[in-house]
Amino acid sequence: MALLLIEEASAQSQGAAHVAELRDRGLYEQAAEQGREQWERGDLSDRERAELAIQLALVYTEQALAAAPASRGALWANADAACAALLDGSPNNPRWRLVEVQRALVSLARGIQARESSDHAAAVEHLRAAVRALAAVAEAVGRDLIDRRLRRRNDLPRDALSVAELESLELHVAYHLARAERQTALCHAAGTADRDDLLLQASRRLTPLVTQTPADELVWNARVELVACQRELGNPQTAQRLIDAWLKEDPPVDIVNRLAAEKAQPESAVAATLPSPADAPSGKVVNDTAVREAEADRAAGRFAAAARKFREFALSHPEQARSAEAHRIAILCTTDLLRETAPGARATIAETYEELLQEHLRAWPTQATADDVRMWLGRLLAGRCDWSASVAVLQPVRPTSAHYVESVMLVADCYGHQLRQLDANGPPNAQQRAELLAAATRYLQPVITGADNRWPNPWSELQRDTAVSLARLHVRYADPTSPYAVQLLSAALQGNSDVEDPKAGENWRSTARTLLVVALARNGKVADAGDRRAALAHYAAAADETPDDGDVQEQYAMLWAASNSPDELRQSLARWQAVESRSRRGGERWRRARRARIELLTRLGDSAEAEKLVRLTRLLYPDWDTTSTK
Repeated sequence: MALLLIEEASAQSQGAAHVAELRDRGLYEQAAEQGREQWERGDLSDRERAELAIQLALVYTEQALAAAPASRGALWANADAACAALLDGSPNNPRWRLVEVQRALVSLARGIQARESSDHAAAVEHLRAAVRALAAVAEAVGRDLIDRRLRRRNDLPRDALSVAELESLELHVAYHLARAERQTALCHAAGTADRDDLLLQASRRLTPLVTQTPADELVWNARVELVACQRELGNPQTAQRLIDAWLKEDPPVDIVNRLAAEKAQPESAVAATLPSPADAPSGKVVNDTAVREAEADRAAGRFAAAARKFREFALSHPEQARSAEAHRIAILCTTDLLRETAPGARATIAETYEELLQEHLRAWPTQATADDVRMWLGRLLAGRCDWSASVAVLQPVRPTSAHYVESVMLVADCYGHQLRQLDANGPPNAQQRAELLAAATRYLQPVITGADNRWPNPWSELQRDTAVSLARLHVRYADPTSPYAVQLLSAALQGNSDVEDPKAGENWRSTARTLLVVALARNGKVADAGDRRAALAHYAAAADETPDDGDVQEQYAMLWAASNSPDELRQSLARWQAVESRSRRGGERWRRARRARIELLTRLGDSAEAEKLVRLTRLLYPDWDTTSTK
C-alpha cells in the first residue's frame, strides 16, 4: 500500500529499526510492545522519537488491515494515537512533518479499507480527512523548502529535514494526495461530476511525477495510479497507450502485474494494435463484379459492407491466391470500421476483427499475406499480455517479410515477459525457467548465426539488437555460471558492423558493454575495464541495468569498499544497505550485507554505531556469530 514516505524516513535509529524488523516479520504484538517501551525512554533524540512514532503507526496500520472487522477500530485508533503522541507532545520536533504525513496516510489506508468493505460513510469520512491533511502538508512543505533554501545549514536545528529530504517529501506527498483524491472519487457514482472532477485533479497531480527520471519506485507507483485514473475517466485508449509505452521500459515484476491488472478494455487493446493505413493495398484485387462493388463501398466509407463483400468473395474461392489478398482487405476494412466507431461500441467489431485474423491463418497460412496477419495478431495478443500465444503466432514470420525485424523484437520481448511472470507467480522454478530460456535461444540464436551457426561478418543491426536481447535474457535468468552471455556479447562487440549511423552504433555498444560487465560479474570475474575508475563506471551502469541482480549489486559494493577514501567507503556502505534491504531477511545475502555494513562502520571510525548494529542483529538472530556467510 506504499505507506512509508521516503527513503530518509525509514528507521535508522536502533530502537525504531528493531521495531521495523519485528514488524517486517509479522510479529506485531512484540513490535508494539518494543515500541511502547522505547517511547518511555527519556534520552531519545528528535530523529529517534519521530522514527519510532512512524514505526508504531505502521505496526498498528498493518494489524488493522489484516484484522477482523470487529478488531479494526481499536487498532486504527492506536495508529492515529502513535502519530498524535509526537504531534501534540513535541510540536518543535524538526521531523514533525514526516509524522504529520504518516498520520494522513493512516486516514488514507483506513478509508480505502472502508471503501473496499462497502462502508460508504466511513470511507468518505476518512478519505476526505486524508485529502485535507495531505493538501495542507503539501502547502507547508512548499513553504519549508523556500525557508530551507534561504537559510544556512548551520542555522538549522539538529535532525532538521534537508533540502533534498524536503524535495523528496514534496513528491511523495503529491503522489499520496493523488491517491487519496482518486479513492475519494471512487466513492461517487460513475459519470457524476464529483467523481470526474476528482479523477481529473488526481491525473493532473500525477502527470509531472510520471516523467521523473530515473524511474524509481515512486515514479512507477505514480504511473500505475495515472493509468487507473485514465481508465476510470473512460479513456481506455489513453490508458492502453501509457501501459504499452511503460512496459517497454522493463518495469519491476510487481509493476508489470499491476499494469496488466489495469489494462484497458479488450476493444481498446485491439484499437491500439490495428494495422496502419500504410498497410492498405495500392491496386485492385481482380476485375470481378463482386470485388468492384466491395471496392466502391470501401471508397465511399461503407466499411462494414466492404468488409462483408471482400470476405464473401475470398471464402467462396479459397483455393485462389487472389482470395488471400481479398480477405486481407476485408481485415483492413474492419480496422477502418473500428477506428470510426466510438470506444464503447467496439466490442462486437473487435471480436470480428480477431476472428478474421484467425480465419486468414487457417485458410491461407502459406500466402505472403499471412505474415502481415501474423504481425497484426501478434501485436493484439501481446497487447493483451498473452505472451505465449503471441510468440506462437509470430515465430513463423519469414525473413522476407517487411515485418520480420519487428516480429523478432516482439518475440524477444514476449519471452522476457514470460520469464518475469514465472518468477512473479511464486518461488522460481529452475526447470521451467531453463526450458523457457532454451526455447527463446532456439528461436533467437539462428537470427544471429544463420543456418550454418556461424558468427556473422559483418553484423547487421537486427543481428546486433537480437544479440543484446538474447544476452539480456541469459544475464537475468540463466545459471550464473553459464558463459553463454559473455561469449555472445564478446563476439558481437568484436565483430564488424554494417550499421551506418554512428550514434546508433555507439548507443548499442554502450548497452552491450554494460550487459557484458553484468555477465562477467555473474560469472565471478572482474570486468576487464582497464582501471578502477572505468570499472566503477561500468558497474554503475550495470547496477542500474539490473537493480534486482544481487550478484551485480554485491560486486559493485565491494568495488567501492576496495579503497581507503571515506567518501568511497560511505558509497559502499550505502550500496550494502541497499543490498540488505532487497534481500530475504536472515538469508545468506542479507547476512553478508549486514556483516559488510558492520565492517565499514568500523573502518569509518563509527564503532559505536557498529556495535549497536551487532547488538540489534544478535537480538533477532542468536546464531549470528556462528552462521556461515558463504
